Amino acid sequence: MYFQDGIEYSYNLSFTLNNVICIGWLSKDYSFNRGEVSTNVKDKLLKTIQLKSCNKMRGVHKCEFCNSEIQIALNEKRQILGHAEIWIPSGHKNIIYASPTLIYHYIDKYNYLPPNDFIESLMEFDINSDWNGDDIILDLVKSVQSVSPAS
Repeated sequence: MYFQDGIEYSYNLSFTLNNVICIGWLSKDYSFNRGEVSTNVKDKLLKTIQLKSCNKMRGVHKCEFCNSEIQIALNEKRQILGHAEIWIPSGHKNIIYASPTLIYHYIDKYNYLPPNDFIESLMEFDINSDWNGDDIILDLVKSVQSVSPAS
């Protein structure tokens, strides 16, 4: 599933969520920013995926670049990527960044370079906080549906 970096989130919805911004929804059919991402950022991203994954799906999205299901080792366990997301609150703006868990693979194997504010927000994010992406998603979807006219 491809979404351009910076557009409002609408994955699996018939509407967009204001102030929820897509980052890292890559496809082989579209170019993307490339560059070096530090090991500290990669490590924090892995911990965030492990502890704060949300919006889990039943199926697994394969990497379009290598046409494979991606598994990584985390604390002697295997973690599947491509079946969930991470939602990170921005430390500088009133927005939330929504990314597929495959973002780690894209950074690690294909040198994807996310926007600076995403990286800064990730590094400032307290993974031990009570932040729960699933609760945030549910609240945002309910708030949009409550103001939408009935069909």
